[in-house]
Amino acid sequence: MLTSIPPEIYQNIFKDLDTDSLYSVILVNRIWCSNAISILWQNPLELLYQNDDSEYFETDVKSVIKTYISCLPKESKLMLSFTDLCIDLLTSSSSIPTFNYPSFLHTLNYVLLSDSVNRIIKDNANVMMVLILLCKLFFDQGFNIRSLEFSTHMIKDYIGSHLKTIYMNLREIPGADTFLSRIQRLCWRDDAPLHCLSSIAEIAKEIRVLDILLESEYENESGSNELFTLINAQINLQQIKIISLKKTTKAISALRSKSNTLRKIFIKGVASFSLDFFYECSNLEELSLLYNESHLLTNPQISRQLRTEIQSYIQAGVLDRTQMVPSVQMVTAIRNSMANIRGTTIQAKSNEKQQLNHSSEINTSFNPNYLNLSKLTVFQVNLDSFQTTEQVIDIIQCNKGGLRELRIQKTAPISVEHLKKLFLMVINHCPNLIHITLCIPNIAISEIPNLFKKCLLLEEIYLKAVKTMDISETLDEMSLDVPINLNSLSLGLYSWKYSFESIKGFLNGCELRVNKKPIRFLYSDNLIKDVIDVLELYESKGILELVEKRLWCA
Repeated sequence: MLTSIPPEIYQNIFKDLDTDSLYSVILVNRIWCSNAISILWQNPLELLYQNDDSEYFETDVKSVIKTYISCLPKESKLMLSFTDLCIDLLTSSSSIPTFNYPSFLHTLNYVLLSDSVNRIIKDNANVMMVLILLCKLFFDQGFNIRSLEFSTHMIKDYIGSHLKTIYMNLREIPGADTFLSRIQRLCWRDDAPLHCLSSIAEIAKEIRVLDILLESEYENESGSNELFTLINAQINLQQIKIISLKKTTKAISALRSKSNTLRKIFIKGVASFSLDFFYECSNLEELSLLYNESHLLTNPQISRQLRTEIQSYIQAGVLDRTQMVPSVQMVTAIRNSMANIRGTTIQAKSNEKQQLNHSSEINTSFNPNYLNLSKLTVFQVNLDSFQTTEQVIDIIQCNKGGLRELRIQKTAPISVEHLKKLFLMVINHCPNLIHITLCIPNIAISEIPNLFKKCLLLEEIYLKAVKTMDISETLDEMSLDVPINLNSLSLGLYSWKYSFESIKGFLNGCELRVNKKPIRFLYSDNLIKDVIDVLELYESKGILELVEKRLWCA
């Protein structure tokens, strides 16, 4: 008979409880308390900063810092006694803690630690001393710390922008090298000084997860070099996330040497990426390559000047209507704008024709059979050129049906022939999809029923339009093979039209076939009243949950 429950059992149960429940658990008895307290103190400052609007926020932050001070060794407490710190902090330093709280810590967020100390100590010299002593404490006793953060991504933007951080070279603190050598996850934000990153890069070789946020819009050669060095030094880098408002080409090039270990890649920046860069990542499970030029339009004056012509591009079908911020190609085209839409459309068609003329040449230069991306399950990319489209097709073809989530946005003019080719490749090579976001040209709309027939596991379907078209006939055929697990659907938002008879027949098919209802259905405010009435009828029957998307206009 089991006389006592192992601590691991308690902790496996308690780890799924929310913070309030954990506070209740620690009051039950000593055994429950000792097992729940270790979970509460895995990252206590982050818990507090996520709820910074609490009336007890300042008091709770002070309590956490006082608790850590009470865990300092005697020599550190003696150093504090010679300072002019407030009396209650000095009193706390003389108390004996109930638990070894630093040993519970899993994540050390230096930014939050520094801000917390700054909130209760006003003199910078004393702040620096306390920070050094606490960091040394965590280095020596934080045996479970595997994550180091110089970031505020987990808290509200307002408070994140008002944090007070005093940076230091961590390697100047005794025990730092041993501590840094154990780090497996690093979150970095570029408002931290570069010397902090360079010192980490010299020692931390076992980082598995790297999360980088570069908010400055200006290229920093030194910063790019430091990031390149950090990435290149890692032995077993498995996940990387880079969000940048500046070019990170050099840093990203370091990923080539990590092709055997990388499993998840998320890169969002100002420049598009060639997908062949990642062909050799045979263990890749998730790949997201996006670029966003929204910072080009942050000036309100520029935005107002461009809005009218951007709307014209949308109406001409040159720019994706759902792309709220144009890509760099479109912004450049608009800034150098032609006098009218016809000229733009002619130019776009001319570009498409040139792309088609080169298609056979590009296809023969690459053999997808050499690719080994069969482990890839999540694929997200922006289509910004003909070549990118061909590379996406190659990846899907060599994936051997492993994809579960596919999100493809069109951010520049792509020929309808190539969009159709891409759609057919998805239909015939992605039987296990549960999510799809894809732009469908008018010449391929008749293939949508085949998507329903061959991708039986689909749960979320977001099909985007290239140009306006009535899809009533296709909708009738789609009603026969609605995926049974469908829970979210968008059909050519703003552009595709359908009769109330066809949408009613389709929704009857949803009612008969779909297991779990309601289905989240996205619709635009420009549909005719009869169609909207049908949608609202099926919402009242519990078949749909309607989500209205209003047409963006200048």
